[in-house]
Amino acid sequence: MNESCPRNTALSAFLDQVLSGQEKAELQDHLHHCPICSGQFAQLQQLHVAFQEIPKPVLNFDLAKVLEGRLQAGRQIKTLPPPGRKLHTLLDRLMGGWWLPAGSAAMALTLGLVFGGQLYNAPPQEPVKMMAMNVFDSIPPGNICAGTPLCKTGS
Repeated sequence: MNESCPRNTALSAFLDQVLSGQEKAELQDHLHHCPICSGQFAQLQQLHVAFQEIPKPVLNFDLAKVLEGRLQAGRQIKTLPPPGRKLHTLLDRLMGGWWLPAGSAAMALTLGLVFGGQLYNAPPQEPVKMMAMNVFDSIPPGNICAGTPLCKTGS
């Protein structure tokens, strides 16, 4: 197959008979002279015949009626509430569905301020004892002293 050969989409369009008269004549002439394209076209024809032989599925029910019923149920207008629920209906209309996202945003902001404010607390007033740093002293803890004057026991 070279650059002058048509694409597979053109061969498929020729098989489906959707090409214009001139395009159809050009492609048919090309198929008579090009063995590669005629082989591909023969494979497409075999595939087309194989697809035609596949049995079509048969439904045991009318799917359109099922979907139509669901669509009609979704289009029905809500009935008015009983007279005792006017306030609740008014609040529903005023608030709509925005209270849940607004409440979530307010809670996130509040928690962010509370926990973020704890990061700015003053450092502790007592000096921190660094017992772990005693390992780097001239005589680490648990070491045997070579002599009494050499040992410094400050505590």
